[in-house]
Amino acid sequence: MPLQTIAVAGLGRVGTVAATLLHENGFEVRGFDERGPRASLPFPVRGADLSVSDDLRQMVGSADAVLSCLPPRANLAVATAAHAAGIPYFDLT
Repeated sequence: MPLQTIAVAGLGRVGTVAATLLHENGFEVRGFDERGPRASLPFPVRGADLSVSDDLRQMVGSADAVLSCLPPRANLAVATAAHAAGIPYFDLT
């Protein structure tokens, strides 16, 4: 399965740069951040509490892969949700 839609978890400095580069290179990006959009970005951003199971399921269900730019303490839940959904998980931390 080709990776076309990438969910980017965490849109701080690193996440925003990574998501923007993915978008500029032809990927469909969906951003997820607990604070929601803080700036105008060229892709949709959803406010989400990724410590909540429903928000995690919505995130992984919307994408072909997940790129986590979250603090290390938050990554186990995101990796577990991606694994359960059968999609690749990438971690920049």
